[in-house]
Order: sequence, then C-alpha cells, then structure tokens
Amino acid sequence: MTSNSTKNKEINYSPQGYNTVSDQAQDQTAILIENEQLRAENEAARAVLTAHRRQQEENKKCCSGPGAVCGGLLTVGIIIYNIFVVIHNASL
Repeated sequence: MTSNSTKNKEINYSPQGYNTVSDQAQDQTAILIENEQLRAENEAARAVLTAHRRQQEENKKCCSGPGAVCGGLLTVGIIIYNIFVVIHNASL
C-alpha cells in the first residue's frame, strides 16, 4: 500500500533549485506592493484634506465681508426690537 507510506509526509511544493523567483525578488515585490498601498492611502488622505481645506475657505468667505456686516446689523436690530416689544408688553 503506497498510500500509507506517503500519508504523513510533508508535501514540498517548491523543491530546492526549482524556485524560479528568488527570496530577494519576493521581498522586493512585497515592498513594492506595500509602497503602492501606502501611496494609494496617501492620495486618498490628501484628497480628503484638500476637500476639507476648500470647505474651510468657503466658510471663511461666508463669515466675513459686507454680507457678514449686514447680518450682524440685522441681528442687533432684531434684538433691540424684541427688547422694545418685551418692555412695551410689560407696561400694558
């Protein structure tokens, strides 16, 4: 029975001298793959950061300039009017 004689033997998928890719080439390939993954992650992070910076710049434009001054004056006017209404209603 030949099947019993090979039953507990370890199978060697790459016998000595048969490996066509050296260990150094495999290590370099692994490093290149890792570098590509890191490059892709960096590009994604850079895109997110750029979008966030654009959003911050747009927010700065909204909160400054003549539009912001008009909004501030309008808010002050509404507060003064509300105070006047509360005082007037209290005197009734």
